Amino acid sequence: MSDLNNIQKICIMTGVGSLAVFLTTVFFLGFDGFWTDIFQMKHVFQSRGSINYLGIIAIFNMVASVSGFFLFKDK
Repeated sequence: MSDLNNIQKICIMTGVGSLAVFLTTVFFLGFDGFWTDIFQMKHVFQSRGSINYLGIIAIFNMVASVSGFFLFKDK
């Protein structure tokens, strides 16, 4: 882990934190994480009329963290 630069370490921390937030919103705030079709993500992001905006933001943060991890690697 010492061969990572500071930006990569920040991306890892942000990604892991966003994963924890996403799992918390899905399992502990009433948004069930069960769906029958892989393309029907509405079950993860919507429950009883309320939309899981925090989960959507967490997914975006994870994607940005993964791309930042590879963009900022040392050459």
